[in-house]
Amino acid sequence: VCPELSLDVARAIIASTGGQLATAYLLQEIAGWEGEAERLGVRSLVLDSLGAAPRPVPLLRAVRGWAQRTSAVAYCLQHANKKGDHRGETSLGHWADYELRAAKPTPTAISTRIELRKTRLGPTGTVALKLI
Repeated sequence: VCPELSLDVARAIIASTGGQLATAYLLQEIAGWEGEAERLGVRSLVLDSLGAAPRPVPLLRAVRGWAQRTSAVAYCLQHANKKGDHRGETSLGHWADYELRAAKPTPTAISTRIELRKTRLGPTGTVALKLI
């Protein structure tokens, strides 16, 4: 579910997985996502971004309820500005299982840093990712 992503970009992202996604759907309208996801038999959901939702906390509760009811996996993304502040609803910070910060690579960079700032499941730290 991504109201900010064009269908062409979504297709390019899906194609870049090398066939690892057997079937993928892009729902650009947040309204009605739950019924559509159940109708399509969705097993994994990515909601990008909670900041685009008019009421993000109720939406997050609905996503969690849907995931528990259907035994599906849900990833809900909330973007932050350059200062690290949450965009939109600031109360979403305590809901996060993970908080990541990515360093913006330079045009000639071959890697970038990803910092795991918060996790409920293990230690935090920094890793370098190779850019391809």
